[in-house]
Amino acid sequence: MRKALVEMKADRIEDLIRPLAPFVAVMVAAIVVMILVPEIVLWVPKMFGYKST
Repeated sequence: MRKALVEMKADRIEDLIRPLAPFVAVMVAAIVVMILVPEIVLWVPKMFGYKST
């Protein structure tokens, strides 16, 4: 069991970060869009009848 864990260990942190970078970029872009256009986020509550004051 211990040998299997050692074999799965990544040699460098870059080996893990590089494949995940596109996903992180998409998440950051989505957050930026939600900040700049809040109507996108508020559309669902308004659809269910929420009335802001």
